[in-house]
Amino acid sequence: MATKTAVERVPLIRVDTALNSLRSSGYSLEAAVGEPIDNGLEARANKIRLRLMGETQTVRRGKKEETLEVVAKIGIGDDGCGMAPGVLERCLVLGESTRYESRVGMGRFGVGGTLGAISQCKRIEVYSRSKSSGPYLFSYIDLDEIGAKEQLYMVVPEERALPGEFADLLDAKGSGTLVVWSKCDKLSVTPRADARRAAKAKDVRSVDRVKTDLIKYIARTYRYFLTDGRRIEVNGTVVAPHDPLYLMDSRYAGDPKGTLEHTQEVEWPLASDPENTAAIKIRMTLLPEAWRPVLGSGGTTFSRERRVDENEPLSIVRANREIFFDIIPKFYPDNVREIARWIGIEISFDPRLDEAFQVRNVKRGVEPVEELRHELRKLIQPAMSTLVERVRKLWRTTENATKKKLGVHNAAEEIAAGAEQTSIKSKAGQDVTPDERDAKLNDLAEKAAEASARSAGGEPDPQVTKQTAAELKRRLKSMPFSIIDDQWPGNEFFATEHLGENTVVTYNNKHPFFAKIYSKILAASGAFADGESGSAMTAENLTAMARVVQTGLDLMIVAYAKAEAMDDSAEDHELYSVLRTQWGLFLSQMVQRVPDAEL
Repeated sequence: MATKTAVERVPLIRVDTALNSLRSSGYSLEAAVGEPIDNGLEARANKIRLRLMGETQTVRRGKKEETLEVVAKIGIGDDGCGMAPGVLERCLVLGESTRYESRVGMGRFGVGGTLGAISQCKRIEVYSRSKSSGPYLFSYIDLDEIGAKEQLYMVVPEERALPGEFADLLDAKGSGTLVVWSKCDKLSVTPRADARRAAKAKDVRSVDRVKTDLIKYIARTYRYFLTDGRRIEVNGTVVAPHDPLYLMDSRYAGDPKGTLEHTQEVEWPLASDPENTAAIKIRMTLLPEAWRPVLGSGGTTFSRERRVDENEPLSIVRANREIFFDIIPKFYPDNVREIARWIGIEISFDPRLDEAFQVRNVKRGVEPVEELRHELRKLIQPAMSTLVERVRKLWRTTENATKKKLGVHNAAEEIAAGAEQTSIKSKAGQDVTPDERDAKLNDLAEKAAEASARSAGGEPDPQVTKQTAAELKRRLKSMPFSIIDDQWPGNEFFATEHLGENTVVTYNNKHPFFAKIYSKILAASGAFADGESGSAMTAENLTAMARVVQTGLDLMIVAYAKAEAMDDSAEDHELYSVLRTQWGLFLSQMVQRVPDAEL
């Protein structure tokens, strides 16, 4: 009788290849480091210390090689409650968690600590004790040993001294946990890098850069914990909280806070129990007015130090921990990127609503389900539009005050001055003597000051007019190109004076082009008012004005062509061709310097 041979059982998971596949789980370096920080905070740690250990690595930039100190190991120590032997033995097992499926804190999935670590390194060591004194117990996993079939099971925790390079991350007395990452083959490489590009300098992050990136991430992600007294250090630097709403105390003493402009709560049904709901809270702020007086304020050194330039996205917070900071498409009105940074938006929700926000096990990449996305947009957009208009109103007020001081043509003058620095030298007016130049500038300034006084209405004050003329003369003298306004009878729309270092263009405000085209543009821009333009323009008004402006510009060029046509030798006249070429060249140089408008 034949004997039955034993059938080899097929394991559910091929551990070595599965773990290597899971290394590409979508963790960024910062999010991966966030997992042991989460665990420390959940363990009621008051202090968490991180240390990045570097090693010199040769990298290539183009054809040149250079050395860079990159991260070789990282240690994360906390003074939390520590782990008992049974918990420590299972803490690196995927799916094992004392908080699995918990909806009251940061943890839930039971894979974060291990997945985050192996996304950056091949060896994870854990040292922990749950008593105030006594030995630390040790456990680990090593992907190389697992691949070589040398580690088939979790080791039974054994007593082991803390590694000397990280020992001071834990207090000499007290409970706590130390996590050490080594064999860090990915920890210093940016997410964009792949195997072919990993050795390029632009894809390798130095120790200093990793430290900076981690501090930025920790400061914002754990701001609530840091504000409430928890302490996190990176290579000895204490991380100060960074609040994208700018309501918390700033690390800069004396900084004003943002103002809370809009709060709202919406109840949303639980996926597991639709009869019950949990709250979603929305808060919207305006950053301090003193920081945003004009368009472009976000690019200043002051603003960059306060991270305003990074502040366009909205923040989503789960269990007091930020899990998303990015732009959600179609949440904002169009074309408000420059303005959105001055508006803080935070959405916070209860972990019981994880399914509604499609929270992933890597705690990033949140994406509200379509119905919730629509509801949040409906709640946020009206308030966002109101706040955007308030920012723009301040910019218009500031801009008009500047125009009043420097003149309505100052923007064009500044652009022309910038273009002149690299442009070819003008030839006209080089023979004008300094005295002749001074006298002519004085005459032009006086006429422009008188014209301005007349346009304001009433009887001009001679003393004010004289003072205006003196200020105007100083400006004309300091600019290579200036534009002033005057009135005179005749068909000239503008006149030019070439005075060597200065060219002055004077507009004739009595010309029909000024009355029918240019003055309307000035009025719409608010140039004749201290603050707003006379009244808000409708979309139809703006469209009609755009058509008038387009027609006026077309007619300006056509009228020039007609003036050329009055010369019966124009077709063979090389002067006109040279003039048009030079005019087009200088127009191109100057127009390219016009900043993109925020509509």
